[in-house]
Amino acid sequence: MIPLNVLEVLASIREGGMTNMLDRQGVIAIADVMDEGAADWLRDNKHLYMEALNVMGARVNGSKEE
Repeated sequence: MIPLNVLEVLASIREGGMTNMLDRQGVIAIADVMDEGAADWLRDNKHLYMEALNVMGARVNGSKEE
């Protein structure tokens, strides 16, 4: 399961258009400023990054699938 704070940070980055969401390193750099814990989770769980993006996208689009 992806932590809620990670999903919220990803959604904020996406909504703000701060970087291309496929630029994982860029996303992590921005997350470092927003929520260090979320950035640490993204660094430690690189293999789950695309899943986190998919779950975040589903949440943003109104789906409750997680």
